[in-house]
Amino acid sequence: MSATTLVGNNSFLIEQYISDRVEQFNLEHSQWGIERINVSDIDCSEIISKISSASLFSDTRLLILYDIAQNNQFIDCLDELLVNLNNNELIIVEPKLDGRSKLYKKLQASTNFKQLNQLSFPALINWIMEYVKSKQGTISRSDAEYLIGRIGLNQLLCYQELNKLIIYNSHIDQVSIDLLVIAQPKSTIFDLVKFAFSHNHKRVNYLYQELRTNGEDSSKIIGLLAWQLHLLATIKTASTKSISNIASDLGANPKTISETKNMAQTISFSELRQIIHRLLDIDDKSKRQAINIDDALLYFLLSF
Repeated sequence: MSATTLVGNNSFLIEQYISDRVEQFNLEHSQWGIERINVSDIDCSEIISKISSASLFSDTRLLILYDIAQNNQFIDCLDELLVNLNNNELIIVEPKLDGRSKLYKKLQASTNFKQLNQLSFPALINWIMEYVKSKQGTISRSDAEYLIGRIGLNQLLCYQELNKLIIYNSHIDQVSIDLLVIAQPKSTIFDLVKFAFSHNHKRVNYLYQELRTNGEDSSKIIGLLAWQLHLLATIKTASTKSISNIASDLGANPKTISETKNMAQTISFSELRQIIHRLLDIDDKSKRQAINIDDALLYFLLSF
């Protein structure tokens, strides 16, 4: 019948595609013909047997396969698997499939191959506004940008938060977003570094304590700080590029890039190098010595 491969980091579009196909299959055939299979540790012959055998309750089957990249045999049985499809439908789901691998190229050539990546910042804003409108709600472009700034460019997370916001109030604004949407750690880390550079010690302390209260591990905070400093260094070395070009290259929010670029202009390469080395030193000591990481990180942030 057909074989489709879904790859990419947009979990919302992947699940939406699967949901639509499952719903359509139910209408045309039967829910009893649908099976989801993790093939990471299944033998090739068993996979082929599943796809070629008939269901007791449906003469047509929809098989959804997950974790194929974890099965080293899968590429060897792919041709036979496709030959034995008959009237059945196959959906292969592997979001993180390596584009350089033989399996990627084989699936690209042999199946209906769909690369479903996260939307760009402008495209996600447009999607948010259209989705809210479809639910008889309203949201301004600036408030859509504010929501993305709070939770990032993850379309699935935006979808989940929008549904919650619309139930609370069909008119979505910054007040309701602040009330109902918990800022993602990466967003909080950006603000943390921003206030550290502006020497706003009160806000630095508040945001750090907020991260810890929300259960963020100190080692994860170190990793997020490293990511933010890496972004700062990247933008500083690309000072001749426009904000929109940098945002496009990094898949980031242009507003975040703009504010990070402003931070980059207040610090020299030498100072930035010293800050990165100090964070590296805290990370190294935390793994070898019994230190109070919270005190070390707060002192680090308060001494920018």
